[in-house]
Amino acid sequence: MKLVIIYGPPAVGKLTVARALAELTGLKLLHNHLVSDLVLSIFDRHTLTAMNLNAYIKNLIFQTAAKRKQRGVITTFLYDSNKKSHIEKWCKDCFKIMRKHKAEIFLVRLSCTIETLKLRVANPSRIGTRKITSAKKLLQVIKNESSFGEISKNIAPSLHIENTNLEPDEVARMIKLHYGL
Repeated sequence: MKLVIIYGPPAVGKLTVARALAELTGLKLLHNHLVSDLVLSIFDRHTLTAMNLNAYIKNLIFQTAAKRKQRGVITTFLYDSNKKSHIEKWCKDCFKIMRKHKAEIFLVRLSCTIETLKLRVANPSRIGTRKITSAKKLLQVIKNESSFGEISKNIAPSLHIENTNLEPDEVARMIKLHYGL
C-alpha cells in the first residue's frame, strides 16, 4: 500500500491537491476533516484527548486499508509547529504501523505566500466544515501557531512544493511523478 500525507498551513490547498491526486492515481482519499470534525463534535479542539483520538482513528483506518491490501490512501493534515512533538509522535506511530504492513509512505509539504492564503481561505468549498474561513482568523492562527513547519527529516523527507502560482492538477502531477504513484 502507498500512503500519501499532504500537509501544510490552513488554506494552502491540501484537500484540493489531494482530490486532484486521487483522481489522477486512483488512490483513496481520507479527508482530514471527516475525522477531525467527528472528534471535535464531542471533544474540545487542541485537547490531548482530541488529538490522540484523531491520531488513533487515522492510524486504524490506514492499518485496516493496508491489511485489506488497498492500493493506497491519500490524507491531509494541518502542520502546527506548536504541536510538533505530538505530530512527530503520530508520524512515528503511523510509519511503524505502515512499515509493519510493508506500506510505502510519502510526505508532501505544501506552502504558498500569505497573500495567497488570504485569498484561498474565503473559498466557498471551506464552508460547512470546521475550517478557517476568514483572513482575520487565518492570520491569528498563522501568527499564534506557526503553521509553516516541516516534519523532521529524521522521521522522513518531505517533498516540498510552493504552490502559489500552480494549479492543483499541476501539483498533483508533480507529486505523482516524484513518487512514481
